[in-house]
Amino acid sequence: MKKNLLFSVTLASIFFMVSCSKSTPTPPAVTPNPNPIVGLWVGAYQVTDAAYRGTYYYAFNLFADSTIVQQGGDSNGVIWTAAGTWSLSADSAFTATVSSTDISQGSWTQRLTAKYDSSAGTLSNGAWRYISGGSSVTGTFLLKRVQ
Repeated sequence: MKKNLLFSVTLASIFFMVSCSKSTPTPPAVTPNPNPIVGLWVGAYQVTDAAYRGTYYYAFNLFADSTIVQQGGDSNGVIWTAAGTWSLSADSAFTATVSSTDISQGSWTQRLTAKYDSSAGTLSNGAWRYISGGSSVTGTFLLKRVQ
């Protein structure tokens, strides 16, 4: 009888330990950003004081190492390029500084700002201005993430 009682107590203890063991909770699934900032952004720019001229091709390729390659077109059909660095603040404020890489367009540097919206996949309220080598011309832009 003592053997049966000891066996029953041991068996009950094992069941109790197994049923009371803590299980590791499964962490919630992380939803990936549908439009990460790194990638190809395409849209249009406009010269502030020449809105009558319309809009022109504009694109950024943003790389993970915080470098940027910018391309733009003009009414003469020429595509120019610039390169530099970009950053994104916690409140989704995008900033970049780029310098011309195309010697046919002269030497200039621009400062770019925009509002990054990851859910819409846009860089909106964009503005650009020359900070050296260019004129006092300023402009606006709107880009959509395409890749």
